[in-house]
Amino acid sequence: MRILTRNILQEYTTLTMTNEDVNYSKDNFLNNMLEEYSKASSTSSTITLSFDKDVTVNSIFFGYHNASSIVFTFKDSIGSVLLKIGRAHV
Repeated sequence: MRILTRNILQEYTTLTMTNEDVNYSKDNFLNNMLEEYSKASSTSSTITLSFDKDVTVNSIFFGYHNASSIVFTFKDSIGSVLLKIGRAHV
């Protein structure tokens, strides 16, 4: 899977991923080389981007994945869910 835009991602505070495959690092999300991608070590993974300030998100693009389900959850600084979007089968 790849995140296909970088603009505000360059300002992220932390990027974490559950079940990260050590051979396909989560850090590859921010790599411009399409050959460099991130991969989970199991069939389920959660990727978290935490920003150190409020940001405006106008769009989300993702590609090069084999996910059957993708859900984006937006939370405020205290962890309250602001918006949750996704599809059961992508």
